[in-house]
Amino acid sequence: MGEDIERNFLNNNIKFRWNVIQDLEKIDSVEDYPKYPVLFLTCMDPRIDINRIFQLNPGDVFVLRNAGNILTIDMLRSILITIHEYNIKYIIILGHLDCGMTKIDLLKLREKLYIKSRELIIRKGNNPYSELRNFFKPFKDVLQNINEQIDSLRDFKGFPSNVKIRGWLYDVHTGWVFETDNLRNFESTEDLMINYKDLISKKDLELVDSLISLEKDSLDPKSLIRKYEEDIPPKSIDLMNKNKSLNDVETQSTCSPKRFHNTNLSTDLLMKGSRITIPKIIVPKISVNIPEIYKRKKMSKI
Repeated sequence: MGEDIERNFLNNNIKFRWNVIQDLEKIDSVEDYPKYPVLFLTCMDPRIDINRIFQLNPGDVFVLRNAGNILTIDMLRSILITIHEYNIKYIIILGHLDCGMTKIDLLKLREKLYIKSRELIIRKGNNPYSELRNFFKPFKDVLQNINEQIDSLRDFKGFPSNVKIRGWLYDVHTGWVFETDNLRNFESTEDLMINYKDLISKKDLELVDSLISLEKDSLDPKSLIRKYEEDIPPKSIDLMNKNKSLNDVETQSTCSPKRFHNTNLSTDLLMKGSRITIPKIIVPKISVNIPEIYKRKKMSKI
């Protein structure tokens, strides 16, 4: 099984390299990185994909990961390097709902450990449970854990004053990220889950507002012109500009003449050579589902 997994990864790398050769994917040679002066300290949970969540590209931000997004000495070492060598200005602690670090049973974990691991972690004469806890650093509340990591960073007082520290929470069930303003009114994850429906509804309304704004932009003639010009190769635009002058271009389009009257050459070309289709944006009905894990917790308390 192990060899099959390894071969699968290596075969996928062959596919990746072939896509690069075929120009289906690009390896951007980023010299001045990161693009944004931001560092994320987040969890090692494979569901947390920073580039996907925030629609970023490789090289855009720094990302540090460990179990439970905990500030450790090694994390601090990396943070200091990014601040002083790469001018990082924002440190974002990104925790997430349904974190595995809230489910660890230290006594069961102790039984799974090899003897050498136990000897390394549990020093003779000390409380085994306390030693395990200090080493693995489990927690029960993801929101409180985020706040504890922020406090630890601020207590360090070894950063320049212009470095901002933020705490965000990723919802693995919906894809939403709750920023500082969303979280400051909640003392615990349980408190947040009590208000979960309202919180998600507010975020969904943000989505609706964004879609409405996008629809308005798509109806703006200037934005349509910019989009059209982006799609035309530069040489084609130069050729069209040579062959036609602003006064000679006739307006022929299925679009309303009044909307584009007296516009520039690019507008006339757009109307003459392309049918404009305004994307129809359908605002989805907002519905909120509370994650099953929290439903079960609530039922168990009744």
